[in-house]
Amino acid sequence: MSVSRDVIESAKQGNHGVAQDAVLDTAADWGFELPDIQKAYKGPLHIWNGDEDRLVPLHLQECIQKQVKNTEFQVHRIF
Repeated sequence: MSVSRDVIESAKQGNHGVAQDAVLDTAADWGFELPDIQKAYKGPLHIWNGDEDRLVPLHLQECIQKQVKNTEFQVHRIF
């Protein structure tokens, strides 16, 4: 996977800006509500998250799991 030069440069100053962008992206209006996913997709929704992920917090994934039925949420522990 390629990471843009802008993201790499912004991370040199710490990860606050990148994390804030991620929060803003996930908080933006996508034109649908999370439960609406099941109207278009009938299978299970799989969510994987690392327990030390600093860009996508676990509570966000847990919130999605609560709103979308038939969601499998798996946390990968970092040793």
